[in-house]
Amino acid sequence: MKILKALSLLLVSMSALSEQVSVFGKTYESKLEKTVFACDGFNIDVIEDRLGVDFEMDISPSSAPDFIPGFMGMHSILSKKAILTESGWSIPNANDIEQLNGKLKSGRTYIVSSVTCKKDRVVVYYYSGGNCNGCEAFVEFNYKNGKLINPTTSSYKAYKSLKK
Repeated sequence: MKILKALSLLLVSMSALSEQVSVFGKTYESKLEKTVFACDGFNIDVIEDRLGVDFEMDISPSSAPDFIPGFMGMHSILSKKAILTESGWSIPNANDIEQLNGKLKSGRTYIVSSVTCKKDRVVVYYYSGGNCNGCEAFVEFNYKNGKLINPTTSSYKAYKSLKK
């Protein structure tokens, strides 16, 4: 029963955080979703706030409102962030990682899609929407003292190897 009460309280608090957003004169309710990735000794929370409707490609990248950080196919993401739960440290978006300068497709916004980890190694999968060469980026970090440090470009193969 205590678990059910806690879950109800969580759902109420999450729905209280949703907001109404106007896109091209129509109002939509945003949805907050949280995914927790459990690593060895620490957790990473990926929190996404997105519109509660799929646009089925109705919004092109050039006409998307400024507050949508990238055209994500059928999903219109208002914000997405990844946080180390214990320290509150935010994992940077791929566009903000200096080591990736010149390696990302120009004009695209890359946001955290998924995370995999083993011991102090973390590989973050960044996605920028679409199905193209360059729509994804993989970055490997080392976990130390509540932060992810030493970002280096990685690969799907490394990402997949840590999922075992």
